[in-house]
Amino acid sequence: SSEIDINVLSPLNNSKSRASDVNLNWTSDKILSFCAYDLDDSINSTNICKRKNTYLDNLTSGYFSSSVTGVEIQGDYAYTTSYANDSFTIVNISNPSDISIVGVLSGASLDGVSDLKIEGDYAYITAGAISKFLIVNISDVESPSILSSFSHSSIISPYAIAYENDVVYISSLAGNKITSVNVSNRSNPSYLGDMTHSSFSIILGLFASSGYLYATSLANNSISIIDTLQKDNLSVLSTIYDSTNLVTPNKPIKKKDYLYVISLGKANIINVSNKSSPEIVSTLSLGGLQSSDLAVFENSLYVSTGTGDSILEFDISNVSSPVLVETFSEVDLDSYQIASGEDKLAFVTSANLFALLDIEMENFN
Repeated sequence: SSEIDINVLSPLNNSKSRASDVNLNWTSDKILSFCAYDLDDSINSTNICKRKNTYLDNLTSGYFSSSVTGVEIQGDYAYTTSYANDSFTIVNISNPSDISIVGVLSGASLDGVSDLKIEGDYAYITAGAISKFLIVNISDVESPSILSSFSHSSIISPYAIAYENDVVYISSLAGNKITSVNVSNRSNPSYLGDMTHSSFSIILGLFASSGYLYATSLANNSISIIDTLQKDNLSVLSTIYDSTNLVTPNKPIKKKDYLYVISLGKANIINVSNKSSPEIVSTLSLGGLQSSDLAVFENSLYVSTGTGDSILEFDISNVSSPVLVETFSEVDLDSYQIASGEDKLAFVTSANLFALLDIEMENFN
């Protein structure tokens, strides 16, 4: 047998954080290649390796600009909506080094498109200028088609949208309502009910998960947790008001017991394991940079900074003490909407650019 030293280095500054002697029953010319993880059954495992955060490919189109209101990744495709172009665009990312637009819907039927949610063979889209909610069939990505267009007196200037278990939730900027719609029959959606609440004032973000809806309110600097057990009779369980850390909160994302929300120049992590008593566990100040959108992938939180010309990656292994790991920046990057999926990060810039980053882990030898 032989004895070797194993050194564990910090991904932040390459300083040695642990060293140990290990007896190995193999010849000494073997190479050990590994990533280290904390296996103490904590909520988040500590990832010692770094992500690549390198360009894969990009393409330019008038369908991409700062007016893009949503980006999502599902499998081999990315989906975007653009307010200025009244468009819905599908990008093939199966070959990350040669991405291409494969399908587009545009025109008056998508006037003022505001938000989207992708689930299976369908895209759920709000069209604010015409006060409608659309269901688009994306089973044929090269020929997406509008399956149904739904309107109701309670849906006025719709903005945010969320989906769970055949129900779509839509926020209306006029009237400050959240409306629930049954979409089990995609060709013929039906109205279930709507609700208003004192915490609702310009709801810009919705996220549905495990029987609960999370809503961010711009004018009230608040986040509400809503019980959706009774689809036609929603009820607010709790609301966090914070005029310091939740100024103009936007789209939320929930992963496990935590809700991630951007606000003015900040990113917040909120423990929502107790729905009646959510708690902000950490707030990340972006140092004067704009906060445009966020994406969560494994133990990394990505924040786009708009005109700040950068995308920030934070290690959130310890949600109470996130660490800035890397700043991906370029002149005139101007990244706005972002989304993650399968080791890729998609983002759209104000220069009509759609781009992909490789965010898989580096291999350390």
